[in-house]
Amino acid sequence: MPDFVNNWEKTLEILREELNDTMLDTWIAPLVPKKLDEAAGTLYVEGENEYKIQRFNERYLQIANTAATLAFGQPIRIEASVAVIPPAVEALPEDIEKLGPSHDYSDYPDDELSQENYLNPRYNFGTFVVGENSKMAHAAALIIAKDPGKKNLNPFFLYGESGVGKTHLMHAIGHYILKNSKKKVLYVTSEMFTNEFISVIDSDQRKGSRGSDWRKKFRDKYRKTDILLIDDIQFLEGKEATINEFFNTFEALIARNKQIIITSDRSPEQLKLDDRIKSRFMWGITADIQAPDYETRVAILLSKAEAENIEVTPDVRAVIELIAERIKKNVRELESSFSQVVTLAPLVGEEINVSFAKKTLKNILRNKESVITVEGIKRAVCKYYNVKMQDMDSKKRMRAIAYPRQIAMYLAKEMTDYSLPKIGESFGGRDHTTVLYACNKIREDIKMSEALKDDIEELKSILQ
Repeated sequence: MPDFVNNWEKTLEILREELNDTMLDTWIAPLVPKKLDEAAGTLYVEGENEYKIQRFNERYLQIANTAATLAFGQPIRIEASVAVIPPAVEALPEDIEKLGPSHDYSDYPDDELSQENYLNPRYNFGTFVVGENSKMAHAAALIIAKDPGKKNLNPFFLYGESGVGKTHLMHAIGHYILKNSKKKVLYVTSEMFTNEFISVIDSDQRKGSRGSDWRKKFRDKYRKTDILLIDDIQFLEGKEATINEFFNTFEALIARNKQIIITSDRSPEQLKLDDRIKSRFMWGITADIQAPDYETRVAILLSKAEAENIEVTPDVRAVIELIAERIKKNVRELESSFSQVVTLAPLVGEEINVSFAKKTLKNILRNKESVITVEGIKRAVCKYYNVKMQDMDSKKRMRAIAYPRQIAMYLAKEMTDYSLPKIGESFGGRDHTTVLYACNKIREDIKMSEALKDDIEELKSILQ
């Protein structure tokens, strides 16, 4: 067996410590390692269909890269593609063909359908960092967790881009309810729901009355639970039979005052589903989670460092700020990138610092468009000269504040495409002539002062 295949098996073992078995066995373990380009640090793997590859890339690629880097002992980037599979002798119905293998209910023990629980143990309220982007969603989640099934909060519809914390918050509700009550909690993705439903239909077709027994078991599983958590509801788009089954499940649970929690990558109005189901999604409470702002991203990584017993030295703090500045939308990618740096550093005998982080994450950071903004410049200058952010916009004229402010204005003119009036607006509504004066002054001072020139170059290096 080639070394890269053995190392892939080690990668899966590492991931099994981080992910629950269902996530790993559904999205990562089925991938087949095909080739390792050692020079480029790229591992090529193949999966069975486009949807699973897309899901892997969106949700699990960064954590898989981290695990592979540990297993292989060098920085590894995974590239996943769809395997070329010879056509089957007997074609399956179109929906089944798209999804690949699914449940075979004929081999299940009688109580199998009632025993599944896919909650990630790491996703609880204690590990969820609340920011301005998620304050309302978090508050609603706490209320629902403490008193599920209330009419005006049912269903709870959470939406936002991939990786912002929807699944984390959903699982946190599930964990809280399981810990504090005897209610039954069921978590599934909408793809799992679809796969199971298709298998039931297939059983009906192949096994007749015995298949109907599994249809009843399937419906009992979903309709007799107390809390249904269903992730990525947008996957149901275009699957009319599955949508109808879910609609009936929804109605049955709501009629019994059972709590339903749904996540999606977009709001109910934007889903390509029929109006009857979209209107029901809006019966309760709808909350969106936005991408976290810079301060929240830093807080998330500080929390992760604390959880992993990593001392936050000035160098580690600088790494956290670098990652938070560059990775702006996906919390999973944010955390995974930090883990990759702090885990790999001791293995290769390196210090955890910005230089090592840039080298380790070069492929990730290269793909992140580093947009230099006035706010970013102000933040960097404030940190460099130990000035408060609010002083950048204040009317204070003492040199310790005014001069860094002028440097920030100069850098804004040099490093962004903002006009002088626009820069002035960003500094407490100052006139464009003030900005022009600052730029001219710093430009002249650089000619006279090597120390200032060095400061400017270092600030540019930090910002780039």
